[in-house]
Amino acid sequence: MHFTVKTSLCALSIAVLSACGGSSSSESTPSKAEVQQKCTKQNLHSFWYDTLEFEYLWLDELANPTLNFSEYIETNHLLYDVLPARDRFSFALPTDQWNATISGESFGFGAEFGPVGNELIVYQVYKNSPAETAGLKRGDKIIKIADVDAPTIIAWLNTYNSEAIADLFGPDTKGYKVKFHWQTPTNSTKVVAIPKDEIDINTVAHYSVQNTNAGKVAYLAFPTGFYLNSAKEIDEAFAYFKAEQPDQFILDLRDNGGGLLSVAARLSLYLAGDKLGKNTFLQITHNYRLASFDSVYSADTMIDPENGASYNTILQNSLNLDKLIVLTNGYTASASESVINGLTPYLDIYQIGQRTYGKPVGFYANDGSYDKRGEKAGFEVCNETLLALNFQTENANGFANYMNGLPVNCAVTNDYPTGDWSTLSDPAQITALNYAQNNSCISSAAKGIKTKNTLQQGIKYQEVSLPGMILDK
Repeated sequence: MHFTVKTSLCALSIAVLSACGGSSSSESTPSKAEVQQKCTKQNLHSFWYDTLEFEYLWLDELANPTLNFSEYIETNHLLYDVLPARDRFSFALPTDQWNATISGESFGFGAEFGPVGNELIVYQVYKNSPAETAGLKRGDKIIKIADVDAPTIIAWLNTYNSEAIADLFGPDTKGYKVKFHWQTPTNSTKVVAIPKDEIDINTVAHYSVQNTNAGKVAYLAFPTGFYLNSAKEIDEAFAYFKAEQPDQFILDLRDNGGGLLSVAARLSLYLAGDKLGKNTFLQITHNYRLASFDSVYSADTMIDPENGASYNTILQNSLNLDKLIVLTNGYTASASESVINGLTPYLDIYQIGQRTYGKPVGFYANDGSYDKRGEKAGFEVCNETLLALNFQTENANGFANYMNGLPVNCAVTNDYPTGDWSTLSDPAQITALNYAQNNSCISSAAKGIKTKNTLQQGIKYQEVSLPGMILDK
């Protein structure tokens, strides 16, 4: 539950930037006592700080620890102490949780929801999840969960009361049921006890083509993030789009917190085709100690051909767009922002919605297998992965100055789900369709769209979240 690379640069084998680390299957599994001895706070925190002193992007802003390494409660406590205040990105988490997340695996009901004004609205329901089986859909309004009404749950979310939320949803046990009461956009009411289960996260929520007075308009909703399983979902979507031959394209990146740059490159190549091709997609720069490993990446060198269609197949199914309409909000971050920034030199991009989060920086996921010299360190047994800033991205024009977010061309300040993805009925979607047909920005109010006070919008309940930009190839 969330409220809203192997590394030490692998002996500096960053030329290919492939994932590395992890013990060999032939190595013996350490005993519990050996793990405890290896993973003391003193040992682990000392190792992570030594790593930061070599790899951290803003090296000249790295502070000295104010406590003994053994005195930090956990690694995130250390990071809070030594990293600069402007670093709102770096963190550590359990390795098994990281591996599951980046692979698109989760556990729970399969739904995300959050406050919109004084209502609790469903933002996302994952395919083949218990929530989808129960009939819950994006845009539904939750009235009550178990015996707790929506206003109370909203208050818990807005005050980050994770303990109350955890108690409400009970243990993470397969089959454990919680009763949900909700109302659909057509005002029908449903009550279903939804069980918890393992979930395969679909990152592409919806794709379709609309016939309009301006021709065919394609729409792709990509809200969750760029995960390992995203590649094949993108391949499937663009095989459909290629057959439909759309005249315009709306890419919905609202709530997309980022993920793998190989997926960002794949998506960008499908959109821009030969215009991007083997030209510069992103430039990657590091701290001064690693400056010799700064690199320029084209889409063809960044995609992962072993996880989805090859470069040539992608080009065959690419749309070679001249113009792209992109929907964003304050949760559009990191690798999803790199799609917009990386394509800006090649396409006419029109951004609708809200300013993005602002994260032109990224990580290599470090599980502690290797030290800064590339020698085996053995800390992978501690089940902790460090995601601390390692690099900055720039587009082909050298632009990287969007720490405060990428601004929109057409603002939609009151934006929220009004129905399932396929209805294309929420304020940002309607505004995008209007722009595609009339080439003008008309506000939701001017179109007579009912809006809600989203200034009171609080933090969301999410069962999967991946804040970041990861260079995996």
